[in-house]
Amino acid sequence: MEFIETMLCHNGRIELLEFHLDRLRWGLYQNDMSLVEDIIAQASQTILFYLPRDSKKYKVRYLLNIDEAGNHSEKIELIKISSPSRKTCSIGIYTEQFKKIEAPWNAKTTERSIYQSAMKWSQANNLEDALILNVKGHVIETSIFNIFLLKNNLLLTPPLSDLPVKGVFRTWMLQNSIFPIIEQSLSIKDILSADLILLTNAIQGVRVGKITQI
Repeated sequence: MEFIETMLCHNGRIELLEFHLDRLRWGLYQNDMSLVEDIIAQASQTILFYLPRDSKKYKVRYLLNIDEAGNHSEKIELIKISSPSRKTCSIGIYTEQFKKIEAPWNAKTTERSIYQSAMKWSQANNLEDALILNVKGHVIETSIFNIFLLKNNLLLTPPLSDLPVKGVFRTWMLQNSIFPIIEQSLSIKDILSADLILLTNAIQGVRVGKITQI
């Protein structure tokens, strides 16, 4: 199994590093891995060692592979990035494939077939991204973002039991939002009637989702 953390590095530091390490830790425990705290300590050292020290923005991808014998290996990838040119993100609703509700797929791993298919569909339809549904028909996330709906001065977001990825920025929002947040299952009707659709991830922060195709 291969776990992945995709992090924003700016001015030589990782934004939300402790949140990333906490999610990695959570994913390892969810998968009954051994020596979790040792792995996390090593991951932290590896990430900090390879950080670029200039003032540019980078997407840092940390990959942790653990084989059936419990042996693990690490890999770091650094990609220079710029901020999105638009705050609004055009999205559609992807219904050609549905995410199964089975553990441990809140964890972020390199098993991303449904996300890759949704992104390919969105690109074919001239969209930036696509909403993904689980097998119960609940809207849970996009291919790269967690979702929050603003409605009547409340934020609504899918619960982990609906199987969105346990996003780092999602966790940050749950702890720091100025609006009260309710975790509840979301329908397509909820999406279409929302005052605002917020899309969040650790690299881009918060963007506004705009449904342009149903």
